[in-house]
Amino acid sequence: MTPTPPSEAAVSPSSSWTPLSEDHALLVRGYSTGPGNRTTTLVAGFGDGDLLVVSPGPDPSDECLAELEPQGRVRAILAPNGFHRAGLASWAARFPDATLHAAPAAAKRVAQVAPGVQDLEGLRVRLGGDLCLVEPPGLRSGEVWVSSPAEGGTLYAGDAFTNLSATSAFMAAFLWVLGFDGGLARNPWQRRMMATDRPAFDRWLRAEVERLRPGLLVPGHGDVVRGDDLTARLTALVPG
Repeated sequence: MTPTPPSEAAVSPSSSWTPLSEDHALLVRGYSTGPGNRTTTLVAGFGDGDLLVVSPGPDPSDECLAELEPQGRVRAILAPNGFHRAGLASWAARFPDATLHAAPAAAKRVAQVAPGVQDLEGLRVRLGGDLCLVEPPGLRSGEVWVSSPAEGGTLYAGDAFTNLSATSAFMAAFLWVLGFDGGLARNPWQRRMMATDRPAFDRWLRAEVERLRPGLLVPGHGDVVRGDDLTARLTALVPG
């Protein structure tokens, strides 16, 4: 039986898997690759008991993987961009039958740590209607989002949005230096450093959030957010 998911508006990924849905294989787990860099792994089910792992954390323990076994079989691993690659090699080694995927702009960086990177088209076919891949245009980092109909519309939005909170004075100063607002915020670095056409990316981002209308957001960094007003909160972060 799948554990009952927390009911709070925000869910903090922990060192164990946190279920987000009662009816679907949909879980998150946090990891860190440095001070203040709270990153989230998403696991989502598709097909007949298959699992897609997005942004896997480094060196998964036996206990971590054992917790996933009741959910299904890891069949695909996705690098959501060219930076979330810390755990790709270790997960690929633990699941040699799983395919590894990345967007074209991210494939070269991903291949430096994990060979055998495949494109997204074959994965799209395998996911069917259970999960959808969304490629934001004009990003040098090769971003890929994952959308699921579970929980009123679940969206893993990579590095587009963050939901970080300062747990110490050091963290508060660290986030301030990087330009991150506390709580749900747009990632300023993606727009500044990765977008080839910032106004065009803004227009696309706003329109895509309004099209998808997620009820649950899994940011690549920070806490999961739920809410009927989530679409309005996200579009308010993007210039109109």
